[in-house]
Amino acid sequence: MKNFTNIWLIIEKRMRPPCAYCWQTMILLSLFSAFMSWLATNAVSQFISSWGWIFLIIGVSWIAKENSWSFGPWLTGGLICLFIFWDLTDNLEEVGWVIWPTLSAMLASSAAFFDQKFNFRPPPGADRQKIVILIGSQLIISCWLQFFFLTQGWVENYPTILADSFQRSAFVTRVNFPVKTLPRGLIILDLIEAELNKRLQNKSWTEVQEWLREPGKKEQLDAVIEEARKNLPPSPENKLWQIQQKQPPFQSEESVVFRIVWEGPRSGSERYYIERTCQLSPDPLNSDITEEITEELTETREAKYVNCDQTIIKGWDS
Repeated sequence: MKNFTNIWLIIEKRMRPPCAYCWQTMILLSLFSAFMSWLATNAVSQFISSWGWIFLIIGVSWIAKENSWSFGPWLTGGLICLFIFWDLTDNLEEVGWVIWPTLSAMLASSAAFFDQKFNFRPPPGADRQKIVILIGSQLIISCWLQFFFLTQGWVENYPTILADSFQRSAFVTRVNFPVKTLPRGLIILDLIEAELNKRLQNKSWTEVQEWLREPGKKEQLDAVIEEARKNLPPSPENKLWQIQQKQPPFQSEESVVFRIVWEGPRSGSERYYIERTCQLSPDPLNSDITEEITEELTETREAKYVNCDQTIIKGWDS
């Protein structure tokens, strides 16, 4: 209890304003504004909160200047970005992080452009090189932050990129991925297979054979693909997958090959695609079953007709 009292006395002594115009006054006004903003509602609360941020920014920059804190401009710049992109927009957007280093460098260099009466003056020759190096280095950091957010946006919008190789990239490396990421196109093929099973589950084998006969086979499979696209989880990369039908080499009406081609960004020049062969046939029957039982089981409406056990992934494994 005694330690707490001593700490409180130190804080009280430090925060007691020596005069009306000092950094302590600004900090106390910011705390008072935060309390009043908590009591108020809607637009009034937002207005008072904004003034609280302004008082806090002035107070922090003042104490940093008074105590010659080397990190003072970056602290002030961070508070300005928080005020603009969080308090005013309710969201600390990426642009706030990107402009923070450059804004802080400009704040750190601003003293060289003004005298004590805030009259503009060209910076002294000895300081110009330091200013150029400081602002240039912070611009580089801002560019790297922007590049980071750009690549993160690519990964979120186009998750299939993670399945590719980054071995030849000079800027991007793969970290914290113990499990190999698979192309998202496999989800589309799974949905196509599920939709194909759904459409055939209540049909007899004879009806399935009718369903597969030309010339209506392509239209039936196009409808399956379209329905699978509708069930696909929304993502900007969906439009970059091109789904194709291929006739198997053995020209069987009871087989179909779905090839899904990736038209998005890739590390290689070759075409990336996933190919899955689906064989439509009655449920596998033991060889010792009689012909009468075979015919009976082939006509049942509960038989599973779709067997897609062959999948080829081309491009991502190279």
